[in-house]
Amino acid sequence: MSRQQAAARFGIFLLTLVNLSALLSGAVLSLATNGGTSASPTGVVLEAIWVSALTYFAWALASQGKSGRGLLLAALVWPSASGAVMGIGWGVRTFDPVEVRAPDPAFGTMCEAAGATYFASPAVPVRSIAYVWEGDRFPRLNVFRLTSDARVMSSAWVMPKFPSPIVFTEAKCCAHVGPAANGNWPFIRRPNSSEDYFGVSDLSSDALVEYKITEVQAAATESLLHQVELKVADRRDGQLLGSLLYVLDSSNHMVCGTTSAEVMDEAEFVRRAVGLN
Repeated sequence: MSRQQAAARFGIFLLTLVNLSALLSGAVLSLATNGGTSASPTGVVLEAIWVSALTYFAWALASQGKSGRGLLLAALVWPSASGAVMGIGWGVRTFDPVEVRAPDPAFGTMCEAAGATYFASPAVPVRSIAYVWEGDRFPRLNVFRLTSDARVMSSAWVMPKFPSPIVFTEAKCCAHVGPAANGNWPFIRRPNSSEDYFGVSDLSSDALVEYKITEVQAAATESLLHQVELKVADRRDGQLLGSLLYVLDSSNHMVCGTTSAEVMDEAEFVRRAVGLN
């Protein structure tokens, strides 16, 4: 055995002692913190498996006369083990439902009034629908797909789609679209066809969907809650057709006030309120 190989094996031996010491320290810390996040028992076990496997391969390389490679592998044992376990731990904390925070009490209170209510059917079929809201508080999202415990799996803004009886829709400019090419203001009219939208100065739709969006700062968890209320009325006779109230807890990714099983879809509510579903 050359001096270089002997020195490399001695280095592997020292690094093995260092790695084992670090592993032992992690185990003690885990017991002391009762399995805290920084050094959980699962993390210690994973590190032990990783360290043992790579240390074995380092000694195997040294026994084959590849002492330099063995020394390099031994030097990488602990940094690679720590990085791998941190990555696994992050994934577990991200997707493990046990780690998800409980909803704020204010969310539960606000959810008591959540849901859709339908009051009457239009006396005359609706052929057009308008959307309005206060100031710049227009809806950023309008479709949520949920788990059975109201956690948001996916959310999106989807342009409302209506069957052929609807000739056009109108809305305040310019949420989710740019100003109309014809320069008219402050509303846009979108034909229920392949034609492009254009600006209009007044609403002329049969039905009106009015939004009221309220922000509430929850005291207990400092979560920002959004209460969204939609009211659908027939502009021709003033009849209130339906109302929808849902609550979004952005911090905890929760929504209450569904329009169907585990779904909150504003367009679905509007279609039913104007007699299209």
